[in-house]
Amino acid sequence: MNNKAIPITRQCELLSLNQSSFYYQPVPVSDFNLRLMELIDRQYTKDPAYGVPRMTTWLKKQGYQVNRKRIARLMGQLTPWSPESRMYSERYTSGSERGCGRPTPEREYGARSLLLPNGQV
Repeated sequence: MNNKAIPITRQCELLSLNQSSFYYQPVPVSDFNLRLMELIDRQYTKDPAYGVPRMTTWLKKQGYQVNRKRIARLMGQLTPWSPESRMYSERYTSGSERGCGRPTPEREYGARSLLLPNGQV
């Protein structure tokens, strides 16, 4: 992509690419994080009921100094969302399917809307 005749700014414009994306250098994963991901994967394979708090406690008992934020991030990188998971269903289902759509007169005004026209009191 680095054509000397065309400035990098123009090249990025032609490709609809931000210049920061052009200059981005990915940071390699540290050896410590790789070791933690290996342990998390092994333990999660044994018992998939281990969530972030339990996994954090287990790793601390193994002698690793970790916090729940790091474990949550690493577990998120290891486990893709499945359609059965709660977070996936909450995020990717429409509001009307969950009952969060536009309120019906019964939900908005309660029983009064059934007795009086247009929910008037």
